[in-house]
Amino acid sequence: MCSGEVMSEAESIPEGTTVELLTVVEPGQMWSMSETFESAYELAKTGIENATAILRVCGLPAHGHVATGDPKTVIADRAADTKPDLIVTGSHRVNPLTHFFLGNVASYTLRHAHCSVAVIRPRRDDAIHARKLLLATDGSPYAEAAALAIAARPWPVRTEVRILSVVEVILP
Repeated sequence: MCSGEVMSEAESIPEGTTVELLTVVEPGQMWSMSETFESAYELAKTGIENATAILRVCGLPAHGHVATGDPKTVIADRAADTKPDLIVTGSHRVNPLTHFFLGNVASYTLRHAHCSVAVIRPRRDDAIHARKLLLATDGSPYAEAAALAIAARPWPVRTEVRILSVVEVILP
């Protein structure tokens, strides 16, 4: 269940690290007390239990939580309460019109979190062993912290890291 790649990454996680899995069921105004809501909640609960079990098999202390409400607000509030070092979220790639009217949970989290945020998107191909990383650096302490974070992880063989140096040109 736990691939060698995942296991090697889990082994590099600092001692004392805990993982909290959070899923948010967004109740619609018309169906918050219906069978549909109960079904969605139970499905979310099963998903959290399965994901938690996978992480535990990989040696990560993990626990899960299912919440209800607006996902943006629930994630922001939970992060304010627990003060995590890293938030990892998925991206659903909503269309531009939906993004304009409803926003995007990943974008909101990136803008409002007081810690690092990793947004995971679906891969375009099935090549799980090759990785391509882009580190944009401006020489700041934050860019240095990003470089150190990349260097500390055990990336798979054939991982390619490209560094883009950003220089702001100020004209007189």
